[in-house]
Amino acid sequence: MGILDSLFGKKNYFESYTTVARTRVIRGVSFPSFIKKEDQYIFTDFEIFEDGIFYCNDFVDQPLLKERLEEQWLNYQVPEGERFVINDLGSIRIQDAEWNFKDHKGFFKLAKKYLKELNPSLKNLYDFFGENTQEINGVKVPVFKKNSFSIYEEEVSQINSKQIQGRSTNVFYQEKGKTFLADLAIFEDGTVKISRVPEVMVGNIAEIERMFEEGALKTLLDNEERVLILGLGEFSATEVEMVSPAVKIQEIKKIFEDLKV
Repeated sequence: MGILDSLFGKKNYFESYTTVARTRVIRGVSFPSFIKKEDQYIFTDFEIFEDGIFYCNDFVDQPLLKERLEEQWLNYQVPEGERFVINDLGSIRIQDAEWNFKDHKGFFKLAKKYLKELNPSLKNLYDFFGENTQEINGVKVPVFKKNSFSIYEEEVSQINSKQIQGRSTNVFYQEKGKTFLADLAIFEDGTVKISRVPEVMVGNIAEIERMFEEGALKTLLDNEERVLILGLGEFSATEVEMVSPAVKIQEIKKIFEDLKV
């Protein structure tokens, strides 16, 4: 008879104790891509995490990622003459596109390269064993829920840093005659970071408003304006339908207000 049995009888009172859980931050990096839903292409950030999980509208491991690329669910380009949607910004029909990847194998190779940069030893990689859903009460649901967020780190001491959470939106950034489809992340302390551009910029909301006034940031494009998606390719934009700069600025301010709550 064990100690618990001698103290409490055969019942071990498992259900009588406080339930606990733990979480850890899994670091990653996002790379531009497209999701194809039915006949529509949607611009999205393909997220690569150090534990070997990738996010492309659902969470997958390396074998499932390869399947998504082969099925053309996850795409590294948009066919000539097709439209694609940019969430919170608008839609574009493309022409004269030049894409960096010739096939899905090159994109898959890049995903593995970035995974190795995040996790050089490639240890403790997650494996879905072919299935990224689970059945709960007869209903199939994803194993993981989407809960990733933008972060930047503020140094607190030589060995510690504070993670500041944020949310991203899309915007166009113009520099030296080139227009980039950029990521603009707003953080809960009022910091704003512009990435998916040659050099990442950090500022605040007042500076972002000034950049809109000066034309460095914008939402509208000229017909056939050349647009670059860093790391993915470039194209000429036609039949452009975009929100106004005023709408985008209001969105940025609302994100900040929501983060403060």
